[in-house]
Amino acid sequence: MRQYVNNFLYEIIQNRKAEIQHEKSAFPLKNISAAGRAHPDFFSVFKKTPYALIGEIKKASPSKGVLCDDFIPSRIAGEYIACGIDAISVLTEKKYFQGSVSYLNEISVFSSVPLLCKDFIIDEYQIIDACSRGAAAVLLIGEILSEQQLKEYIVLAGKCNLGYITEAHSGQVIEKCLSAGSVCVGINNRDLESFKTNLNTTAELARLIPSGTLVISESGINTAQDIRFITDRVKVHGFLIGETLMKSADRAAKISELQNA
Repeated sequence: MRQYVNNFLYEIIQNRKAEIQHEKSAFPLKNISAAGRAHPDFFSVFKKTPYALIGEIKKASPSKGVLCDDFIPSRIAGEYIACGIDAISVLTEKKYFQGSVSYLNEISVFSSVPLLCKDFIIDEYQIIDACSRGAAAVLLIGEILSEQQLKEYIVLAGKCNLGYITEAHSGQVIEKCLSAGSVCVGINNRDLESFKTNLNTTAELARLIPSGTLVISESGINTAQDIRFITDRVKVHGFLIGETLMKSADRAAKISELQNA
């Protein structure tokens, strides 16, 4: 049995395992197309200078509860796209984040930017399912996957024409992601044990990642000042912005602020 960071994370994983078994019974893998829908290339968005922005669609979180009462995923995605967001992260975990894989179907039919399926991926079924629903990339959390699993899922993502972010919060997990062959590492500024955020996490850990590997900073980024704090110290290729956009009364103004940090 893998050792998880804390009991809550273990609870999430056990719940996802049960849900996946149900999903496999209801929608067998043989009936799901791994070809997916045509979508923009995920990795290409990080060629943008000085950085790309990934806007997240997330109704709730375990630590903050419901973030957006007036939650219509397709409308939020439309706002993001109109404001020039570079990619959209879609939270699909049901129980703790009130997400759904159906959001990928809803948004992918009109999205001109790539969609990242953000979930606790522990089974190849989830990768193929995300692909079939129009995702352009998947999140692979290094804290919950072995190096071998990371390798296998990176290869599978490639076969499905998907990009990916391998997520880490420590130097040890970054090393595991790189050893697995990752070319895109997301540094999570949120400690999965305390749920507290610290922007110094990116400032410190990005130095461990070789040039040529994409670096994405995730969590705790709320203002232009937060972005400058990181970019003044290290090179990053993108920022994943979630809670602050979901709670913002004026998303267009907030996106403009973050784009022009």
